Amino acid sequence: MQAGASGSRAFRSRAALPSEWDRRHYGRQQHVQDYLKVDGLTVKYVGPGESDSQAATLFADKPVPQDVPLYYFEVTIVNKGDSGYIGGC
Repeated sequence: MQAGASGSRAFRSRAALPSEWDRRHYGRQQHVQDYLKVDGLTVKYVGPGESDSQAATLFADKPVPQDVPLYYFEVTIVNKGDSGYIGGC
């Protein structure tokens, strides 16, 4: 660990940390991933959104390294859509 300017400790991983959303398609319904427009840290769902079968999945560009004891990120929802169905984990 390394002390920061405020006296807090910052952890440094040996591996690269996630830095943006991955543009590759995953999962069994890869055609649904075409509903996502990804540009670095910005994602826009452009699908019909009429049922859960049209839901898309999004991953970071790198996994969180195992040697990182705590990892934190924030997401801002700009528009929830007509039904407001948004999931995350």
